[in-house]
Formats: sequence, structure tokens, C-alpha cells
Amino acid sequence: MGDRKYNLGLDIGTSSIGFAAVDENNQPIRVKGKTAIGVRLFEEGKTAADQFIK
Repeated sequence: MGDRKYNLGLDIGTSSIGFAAVDENNQPIRVKGKTAIGVRLFEEGKTAADQFIK
């Protein structure tokens, strides 16, 4: 990305992580031809107790 300045926002939840990167003008930046915004979804988390209780 060189010397470009940008801000990275993260939204970390129990079963997902959202992210967005914006430039100094609050416009989404593009990295390798794609807009740097998205979400990753995971299976719902479980406590250690839930893992061992039958």
C-alpha cells in the first residue's frame, strides 16, 4: 500500500468479525482491486464448561 494513510475499523463479536478501511476522506480504499470492507462469520462460540458437560 505504500505510504498511503488509512484508518482500519474492526467490529469483533462472538461469532463474527467485521472490518473496513477508509482513507483520509472517509472513502473506502481498494486493495488488489477489491474494496477493503467485509465480514467473517464463525460458528457460535462455546464455553469450556459446555465442551465437557454431557
